Amino acid sequence: MARLQVENGKQFVFAVKENRRALFDTLNALSWADTPIAHSSVDTGHGRITRRTIQVLPAPPDLPFPHVNQVWLIERYVTDTTGRHLSAVAQLGVASHTPHQARPADLAGYVQGHWAIEALHWIRDTYYREDHTTVRTRSGPRILASLRNLAINALRLAGRPDITEATRWASRHMTRPFAIPEPTK
Repeated sequence: MARLQVENGKQFVFAVKENRRALFDTLNALSWADTPIAHSSVDTGHGRITRRTIQVLPAPPDLPFPHVNQVWLIERYVTDTTGRHLSAVAQLGVASHTPHQARPADLAGYVQGHWAIEALHWIRDTYYREDHTTVRTRSGPRILASLRNLAINALRLAGRPDITEATRWASRHMTRPFAIPEPTK
């Protein structure tokens, strides 16, 4: 995948998970404790405060992955608005961008943007049980995914951020889903 991206003039930013053991171990062994935080951000919303930091290093020459110019470690700490700890997550990754093509803040933005996409997939699978569908041929899967996206975004546009509760509300009476969209002028 990385080779194909670069051959077509594209760039990549990939999170590295433990299933890529050699790559993960190489990145995990780098001197992150001695690496300064290159960028940090704080987001508040949904009753949470999320602090993210990113540390970036040049790719080691012996890295077992092609076309990597930078490697990164993102740490995310989530607390509620009273300061109670909710979660802490660390993620390692690689990027083909040179430091001149993408600064640490850019890399952090790319990773966060990817999670917005993942969040939609998680909602579709969790609330709408997309992975359990038996529709697998022709245009069926794409049409159903589009309908799920339409339902999720209609609920959000109607001011219903809790998709679980909103889906239950809409499913309890046959006419409720039709009351959600407001006509545009």
